[in-house]
Amino acid sequence: MWRVMVGILVAGALAFSVPAGAAAQAAPQQDSVVDRVGDWFATLGKSGMERDSLLAQRKAERMAKRSQQAVERQARQAERGMQQTGKELNKGLGSLTGQ
Repeated sequence: MWRVMVGILVAGALAFSVPAGAAAQAAPQQDSVVDRVGDWFATLGKSGMERDSLLAQRKAERMAKRSQQAVERQARQAERGMQQTGKELNKGLGSLTGQ
């Protein structure tokens, strides 16, 4: 019974820790619970200076990944916008030429 309860608690914590939609875009600089737990495991048993440098490195990697994802997301949105504009232009040209 206690395993089921622990499983439910862990699943609930993970479900509420993963930002979704507008929340993810509103606060991209915040680390999720999963990131903090991973940092904790990565720094377990490390000295103070080593721990600080490892945390800084992991945080920089996460920020770079988020920045790259934001650039890719903007590129996809721009591509969709260009395709939509092209369709609208073709539609307008079709009506002008009588096709």
